[in-house]
Amino acid sequence: MHMTCTTKLVSACRKIACLLLIYLLTCSNAIAANKVLDSLLASLREKAFDDTTRVLVLGHIAGEYDNVNVDSMISYGNKGIALAEQLHFDKGKAYCQFKLGLAYLHINDNEKALSNFESALNYYIAKGTLKPQANIFLCMADIFYRQAKFDKAIEYYKKGINIYDQIKYPEGKGFAYVSIGGVYNDLGSYQESINNYLLALKAFDEDNHTPGIVMTLSNIASLYATLGNFPKALDYIQQCETIKDTVSTLEERLHNISNIGNAYGVMKNYKKSLTYFIKAYDLSVSMRDDLWKNVCLVNIGDSYYGMNEYDTAMIKYVESIKQNRLNNAQVTVGANQGIGRILIKQNKVNDGIKYLLTSMKAAKENSMKQQIFENARELSEAYEQVHNLAEALAYHKIYYNYKDSVNGDKEKMEIQQVQFDYDLNKKESQISLLKKDKIIEQSRNKFQLFIMWASLSGVALLIAISIILYRSNQQEKKNKERILKQKEEIELQASKLQELNKFKDKTFSVLSHDLRGPLQAFTSIVELFDQNEITAEEFNEMKPEVSRQLNSMNILLDNLLNWAKIYMQGQRAAKYVTTNLHDIIVENIDLLHGMADNKHIRIMNNVPATAKAICDQGEINIVIRNLVMNAIKFTGANGTILISSTVHDHHIKVSVADTGVGMTEEQLSKLFTTSPDNTTYGTEGEKGTGLGLLLCYEFVKANNGSIYAESKAGEGTTITISLILA
Repeated sequence: MHMTCTTKLVSACRKIACLLLIYLLTCSNAIAANKVLDSLLASLREKAFDDTTRVLVLGHIAGEYDNVNVDSMISYGNKGIALAEQLHFDKGKAYCQFKLGLAYLHINDNEKALSNFESALNYYIAKGTLKPQANIFLCMADIFYRQAKFDKAIEYYKKGINIYDQIKYPEGKGFAYVSIGGVYNDLGSYQESINNYLLALKAFDEDNHTPGIVMTLSNIASLYATLGNFPKALDYIQQCETIKDTVSTLEERLHNISNIGNAYGVMKNYKKSLTYFIKAYDLSVSMRDDLWKNVCLVNIGDSYYGMNEYDTAMIKYVESIKQNRLNNAQVTVGANQGIGRILIKQNKVNDGIKYLLTSMKAAKENSMKQQIFENARELSEAYEQVHNLAEALAYHKIYYNYKDSVNGDKEKMEIQQVQFDYDLNKKESQISLLKKDKIIEQSRNKFQLFIMWASLSGVALLIAISIILYRSNQQEKKNKERILKQKEEIELQASKLQELNKFKDKTFSVLSHDLRGPLQAFTSIVELFDQNEITAEEFNEMKPEVSRQLNSMNILLDNLLNWAKIYMQGQRAAKYVTTNLHDIIVENIDLLHGMADNKHIRIMNNVPATAKAICDQGEINIVIRNLVMNAIKFTGANGTILISSTVHDHHIKVSVADTGVGMTEEQLSKLFTTSPDNTTYGTEGEKGTGLGLLLCYEFVKANNGSIYAESKAGEGTTITISLILA
């Protein structure tokens, strides 16, 4: 009698396990969840989140209440949805709806669970977010499984598998295959069940997911026990217990332990089944999962019943009924049937009949054929004991009507077991043959490879002998060519290294002399002022000099950075566009008029407003700026700078002429080079390194133009650039 009582709960445990597979993807263990939950609640109270973040936090809190408090989970989920609707925050709404769907799934409110899952799913499908879609498909499949809509459940599990394939997530795929295997097991399709368990093992192996592997092995052990193949069941139980699994979640451990307990229960090894069901019960208590706890209580009661400890079994059955707040049908049927049996054994037949009738009613409402059959038989026998022959006959008829169907199921199970064992042995034989064939094929391939290499070696030797003289002549020629090529490459590398060395020397020279001096002077003045060595009035008198030094450094750094960028990057992508030169000149005069005003220099722009060129606007802007700054630097007080233009042969020439100090012939010859003695000083001691004009030279050349200078010492300088006319 105990065997049938335990068997009827195998299906219930398997269905509940399918739901837990989804929770594995969304929940953490209870201890970690409590820590996260406390942190989130504190943050919600103490921190001012923006509204959209608040929606996500509410959804996260709802998720953390999973397996802790369903009412709180529903409350926070609804709060998140309400706020998301106010903000038109669809992403946050979908996230909270998914959490709310899980909450309703806990309390078996399938209609509300499906409604929330479908709304969330529509959003994720519209956005193309794949993983949440797969998780929701599996949740919906669990609901259809509960409703005995097996075809639809399998359809939705497979939808999840297709998405997990796309995103390469073997772990999720493995859990889905385990669930499909459970569906087929409940349908009595044991071959399909094992096929899906094997697919699950393959997926978990691919991801090296030990908890999933253990879970699948425990399912196979339970299936073998159902088929009555106890040695195989024990073999798979041993495999489960041999694997060192230290990373399974509480839910996974609970599922595995329950499967093994069920297997021992079917095998009537009640002591071992009791040991495993007590472990499962303790885990369900730590997880605060009432549904699993009540299932475990019924299984514990069945184990005690099998050991003829009826008083202890009665306590467990009664406790499961009192705590069955979710009104789970399997718990109601199993516990009431167990109590009824015990009361009848204690000669309290009328009381026992009441409990059997309650069990029968729940079994009929949920179309539980095996339980209807068992209850009908026991009620017929009980009514006969109290001499109520009419009821005894009525229930005997029900028993008789279900007998053929149940016996047919048993015959079908036996036939499927033979087919299952045959197919599994066939697969194992095929695997063994494939391994042998592979070894033979590898040996054959090695021998063929040896023959092939021997033949090739002989042919290669003949070819080598026939062409060795020709190759020696050709080799000498190639060596000469290679030496010449290497020489050219070395010379080119030497030239590049020389240029880089010059650039390095120039850069370090500028950094060590032109920057260090002004910085030290500025630092010294500030330190003197901080130490009260100079008065505020004296400091103010020094400000113009400090400002001039800083301005000089700023110009120097700007040019140095631009020059280094060109020099180190080599070729760059210029943007040649039609550029108004008049506007660029006006812009730079406005920018530099402060420098000119300080020296009372007059700048005249005679370039017409229509003057345009094809060039990179940013680079020519830098060129004009440097030319005007140079002119200001080397022009004395009350001097003049004239900017003019001429057009000739599709080119436009822009000249910047000053009345400054001018240059000697020697200075002119080094103007556009990196000569180390190129440093000059302006009329007020402004230091110049030549980098500005070198930058101008590089930019003008890069813009398909030319630049040249005319100058006489003491009379002034004119620098002209030529660009393509627009």
